[in-house]
Amino acid sequence: MYDSRLKNLRQPTISYKCCLVAKLGTALIHVNLPIDPRITRTRQRLIDAFNQLMHDHPFDDITVRDIARQAGVNRATFYAHFPDKHALLDAIMAICFTDTLQRWLVGPLNDPEIYLERLFLAITDQLTMFNGTECQDTFSTFEAVIEVQIKAQVCKHIQAWFRQHIPAQVL
Repeated sequence: MYDSRLKNLRQPTISYKCCLVAKLGTALIHVNLPIDPRITRTRQRLIDAFNQLMHDHPFDDITVRDIARQAGVNRATFYAHFPDKHALLDAIMAICFTDTLQRWLVGPLNDPEIYLERLFLAITDQLTMFNGTECQDTFSTFEAVIEVQIKAQVCKHIQAWFRQHIPAQVL
C-alpha cells in the first residue's frame, strides 16, 4: 500500500549538464537535470549487453529484443533509452571517444601545438583501437559512425579551446 508520507523521499540523484540538440547539432537549451541512478544503471546494462552480443554475433544479426533480453529488461525499457540499436551504437562510440580524449587531453594545454598534437594522438589512438587486427570487421562495419563521432567531438573540443584561449575580439 502506498504511504503518502513517503512521496517526498527520493533516491539520491546525480546532476549533469544536459543539452537538447537539434538535428544539425545546434544547442537549443541547456538545463541541469537530475539523473536517477536507476536510469544510469539500466543504460549501462544495455550498453554491456550490446557489447557482449557483439562478441558473438554480427551487428546486423542483433535485434533490440536480443539486447533487451541480455540486459534483463523489456523492449519498452530499451526504447525509453534509445530509439534503435543504431542510436545505441552511436552512444557507445561517443562514450568510447570521450574516454580516449580524456586520457590524452590532460595537463596544461595552453600551447596550441601541444593541444593539437594531443588531439591528433587521441584521434590516432581511437582509430588504431578500432582498426586493429582483432577489430578490423568492426571498423569496416562502423567506419561512418566512428568518423561522425570523431568529427563532432573534435570540432566541439577545438571550439572550446579557442573560446578559452583566444580573446573574443580576435575571433
